[in-house]
Amino acid sequence: MQIPQVVLVTMIDSTCPEVKEDIRLVYRSALIKKKMDTCRHHLKVPMTNIFPVKNYHEEIDLDNDIDVLLLSALTHILNLANDHVAGAESTTRQVPKTRRNPDDGWI
Repeated sequence: MQIPQVVLVTMIDSTCPEVKEDIRLVYRSALIKKKMDTCRHHLKVPMTNIFPVKNYHEEIDLDNDIDVLLLSALTHILNLANDHVAGAESTTRQVPKTRRNPDDGWI
């Protein structure tokens, strides 16, 4: 089983002026979608595993809209990891086979 890969597309405010003005437009931006599609193409990662986020690099105070993007990405990453671990456990956990051998007892 292959470990799922995730891409965080950072500094989206530098990519798209509309997103710089209003971070809530991130999933409506054609420029951001184009960047995500480029990542998908070059890295062979599914689009559902690519998350656009904005870095805190000029802000002094916290911003709920930035936090929502970051926390949403983190939630998806943790869910992917949890699903991967659960899938790995179910494939490696095997029920021992026992049968009765009249000569030797249990094997």
